[in-house]
Amino acid sequence: AYGLLADAATGRLLPDYRVAAVSQEHGHVKGPDVVARLPVGTQVRVLPNHVCMTAAGFEGYVLIDEGGGSTDFWPRVNGW
Repeated sequence: AYGLLADAATGRLLPDYRVAAVSQEHGHVKGPDVVARLPVGTQVRVLPNHVCMTAAGFEGYVLIDEGGGSTDFWPRVNGW
């Protein structure tokens, strides 16, 4: 699986559902009665199982200190 699903509003895990495959701009969700329980347009949170799935969507990384303040920004390296 590529990630777990959670309710978009509450963050509560949807334990029976997972992202089973990904394509360029969408994912494939597997789970019981998925079309009826999560119809098109349903918002969910995806908890990715690897950082690359998340990091690729952002321009860089914001470093946060222990007090919660931003300390630096590291731009993402592209074009490997």
